[in-house]
Amino acid sequence: MTASGPGGNGCRWLDRLVALKTNFAVKPTLAGERVLLRPVEVKDAAGALREFEASMKREPNRFNGTYGAARAAELAGDRDKARANYARLVTIAERADTERGELRQAKAYLAR
Repeated sequence: MTASGPGGNGCRWLDRLVALKTNFAVKPTLAGERVLLRPVEVKDAAGALREFEASMKREPNRFNGTYGAARAAELAGDRDKARANYARLVTIAERADTERGELRQAKAYLAR
């Protein structure tokens, strides 16, 4: 699924799914993911970070939520939060059998 511009099919689909989360059990990280999927010209990394942080309060130590928070913080220019969330991601995945791309990205960020 890709966004085809502001309000593209991918964004519209996720917007509808996020709207349904009040009535159904939809993963709370969708709100943050929806914001990060928007094209660069309408991307709101700070808004996505707020959504991921709210999600992490309800569901701490989720790999995707932590990665989303780290990536959103990085895009928003918040180095401290990006570093903290990437470090947390490495800790979450320390016993993983395989290394996902997100984990390689986290390690590369922390090595800077």
